Amino acid sequence: GSSDKTVRIWDLESTESVAEPLRSHRTSISAIKVVTTGPVPLLFTGSAGNTVRVWDIAESTPRCIEKLRGHTKGVFSLQSTPSVLMSGSLDNIVKVWDPRQGFRLIYELRQKDAHGRDLVANTEDTETNIGVIAFQCDDTKVVSGGPDKIVRIWDLRMRQIVNELEGHQHWITTLQFDNNKIVTGSRDKTVRFWDITGQLLEEVSPEFNDEDGVQLPPANLNPGTLLPAPAAQPNPTG
Repeated sequence: GSSDKTVRIWDLESTESVAEPLRSHRTSISAIKVVTTGPVPLLFTGSAGNTVRVWDIAESTPRCIEKLRGHTKGVFSLQSTPSVLMSGSLDNIVKVWDPRQGFRLIYELRQKDAHGRDLVANTEDTETNIGVIAFQCDDTKVVSGGPDKIVRIWDLRMRQIVNELEGHQHWITTLQFDNNKIVTGSRDKTVRFWDITGQLLEEVSPEFNDEDGVQLPPANLNPGTLLPAPAAQPNPTG
């Protein structure tokens, strides 16, 4: 995905593009997710223009089969399980879509303040808004993080936050989790290992020349095993 509003599919061995650029979004591409485990391989793309596209990539010429709308800010994270697609946005909302029902929106995860009111993203200050920019999910939980430096654990059955993990000093740019451990990377150039109860297991500070924080590669989620690499943080203004 690119700021030129296109998506390109590459052959990793030949390093050549295997299809014409995919053109549907009107703004820069800010999130990509490929799913090949279903009956048809699918590509999901999110944009700074608040939308999600679903592409059928089974044929040599991919085609856009769904356009998912509803976010009011850029979509910067996409995750999926066999039963749902989730889109995370700087509007503070994780939208949950059902691919078995034509990607119908089935519910939303919204952050609440102390009085039960929806937290609304601050349109003027992206450094302090609560927008979801990185998350991972399984069939029962979602773990999210974003510009407000807080990691949140959501229970999908209750559809609410069940724990908040604090400690990072800057944007949370990436995270991974399994049933027992969570690993978070931040613009503060630290990587933190947590257990699912919220206890901090370890903090490491790899040396980076890059100012945009860290990205977590697929890895064993055990303290002492992670080798993070620098990654550019998407510009939320698109």
